[in-house]
Amino acid sequence: MAYVVETDKTAIIDALQDLVVSRWSKAEAEGVCRFIAAYYQGTAATDLAERQYDDLYGAAISHWQLLRRQDEPFPRIHVYNPNIEQHGWESTHTTVQIVSPDMPFLVDSVNMALTRLGLTVHLIVHPVICLGHDKEGSPLAVAGSDSRDGKLYACMHFEVDRQTETQMLARISHELREVLADVERSVHDWQSMREQLKNALAGLKRTPPPIPNEELKEIEAFLKWVVNDHFTFLGYRRYDLKNSGKEPRLERVADTGLGILQTSSPKKDSAGFSVLPSKVQQEASRPEVLLLTKSSSRSTVHRPGYMDYIGIKRFNQKGEVIGEHRFLGLYTSAAYNRSPREIPLLRRKIDYVLEKARVPHSSHAGKALVNILETYPRDELIQTNPEQLHDIAVGILHLQERQRVRLFVRYDTFQRFVSCLVYAPRERYTTEVRQQMQTILEEAFGGEHSEFNIKLSESVLARIHIIVRLGRPGYPDYDHQALEAQLARTMRSWSDDYYQALLEHFGEEQGTRFSTNTATPSMPLTEKKRPPAPPRWTPNDSTGSTAAGWPSAFINRLRPSRSSFASSSTTAGARSRYPTSYRCWRTWASRLSTSTLTTSSRALRPNAGYTISAYATTATGIPNRSGRFFRIRSLPSGTAMSRATASTASCWQPG
Repeated sequence: MAYVVETDKTAIIDALQDLVVSRWSKAEAEGVCRFIAAYYQGTAATDLAERQYDDLYGAAISHWQLLRRQDEPFPRIHVYNPNIEQHGWESTHTTVQIVSPDMPFLVDSVNMALTRLGLTVHLIVHPVICLGHDKEGSPLAVAGSDSRDGKLYACMHFEVDRQTETQMLARISHELREVLADVERSVHDWQSMREQLKNALAGLKRTPPPIPNEELKEIEAFLKWVVNDHFTFLGYRRYDLKNSGKEPRLERVADTGLGILQTSSPKKDSAGFSVLPSKVQQEASRPEVLLLTKSSSRSTVHRPGYMDYIGIKRFNQKGEVIGEHRFLGLYTSAAYNRSPREIPLLRRKIDYVLEKARVPHSSHAGKALVNILETYPRDELIQTNPEQLHDIAVGILHLQERQRVRLFVRYDTFQRFVSCLVYAPRERYTTEVRQQMQTILEEAFGGEHSEFNIKLSESVLARIHIIVRLGRPGYPDYDHQALEAQLARTMRSWSDDYYQALLEHFGEEQGTRFSTNTATPSMPLTEKKRPPAPPRWTPNDSTGSTAAGWPSAFINRLRPSRSSFASSSTTAGARSRYPTSYRCWRTWASRLSTSTLTTSSRALRPNAGYTISAYATTATGIPNRSGRFFRIRSLPSGTAMSRATASTASCWQPG
């Protein structure tokens, strides 16, 4: 199959080269043919087969001309809507073509920028072209990738949702230019930022902080691990700590910015530090060497997450904090895939938790705790202090795979976000549940927005990690138990309420028997099959019971309250549960049919010629879709039952 696909792509490229030969002079055709072959070599054959030859040819030639243009510096960006009259080819999408000297992170960063603008990318073509030059530096032709005389250029072709407004096209171009500038600065200063980290490490040895030597050695090992290709450096700046006023200030040191932090600003003080609560600012003077957290800004380079923040405090000969080395970037994939017991600092945290938990390593609990720590969200493992990590890890251990909802909360060091780990039954997890949980947590902590990460494994519990970004730094007050109960309700189905009502009304023995012998509708009710009727039950006291022997009070207690949903403050996500849970209850209640339907005057037997209209009973108040009531329309004798008599009929399934 792969051979056929490659053969198809080869045939398409051959056809495009035939067009070049027929439309270009012999002197130019050879170079253009080599360009087209290199241009589409890495593109999927299915993407090429969906387009007309003339359109593929036109897109490639347009990019070739942009590459050879001499009157525009790099990066060259062309955002347009191609049409036959002006460009010689057409597309249903808006086309973005970029030429830049080749460097890492280009395609990822451009793709991220387009996504941030709300655009869907429909096609990506991104060859690296080796272009030969003459003595004056003018491009001549495509050279082999191993040519020593050629220069490598990244040619990126993106097709996105069509945009016709000139303002939007200009915005796309501007955003891409800003992103490419960030990429260029980060790549250009990458080695310099690594050297600054080495200098910071040397500074700790020259003027060591007042901490135990064993702890300092572990910090040094961690920084060496970071330098060893486990961190993508994006920005660096050095700060001085000033204590001249009432509050300490972090003042940037001139001309120390590298990467994305090299841009000049009229402000001397650290903008992020100045808005922190006073108590947090005072922490700057404490001799804690490392600050490991997340930045308040998303990365524009390589990956779209919030940037990782590594702060290394600077000390004088007296052991006093005098400033900070600040590094921004992203931990590499190796940092996430390697066992935490092989990573300095993390291994120390894990040993601390295992020792404090006092569980035998070879026991079931010990192995479970090790697994919890090994699979713990890596960013959380890096940022959480050992005491917090112990409390959370032991709390997870005590769940013991029980299918219940638990919430674990951690505040950021700088009080800018709240990290919420929610463990919940995996089988009940849905996107709707996660969205409701996000809304509940945002409201509880006063967050502006949140992001999430899900882990589903062979465990019966799903792990939902939600980070709530706060509008302003602080420790929002909340009721942990009430919040946890509110999260649990997002996963509670109508059948859960049904089971609980059985236990409370009939006792554990009979209630459990009824629940195991009865299928009940769950929420959401996605199957079209109608749930079977509950089993018969004959009470000792028939007062207030229905024909099926089920007390009306029991049936009605399961009826969802419209007002409880209408008045809910947890947004439309929670209120949307009302129609579904109500439908589940109505479906169940409407199937309470038995061998006898009792009225005030006689006993009627089902399937004996009675015609039952689609109504519900007044006795239980069970509405059908029309909101009306069941009513007996005719009797075997042909005489109509009176309305008053019929209104006492209960829980009859429509025939």
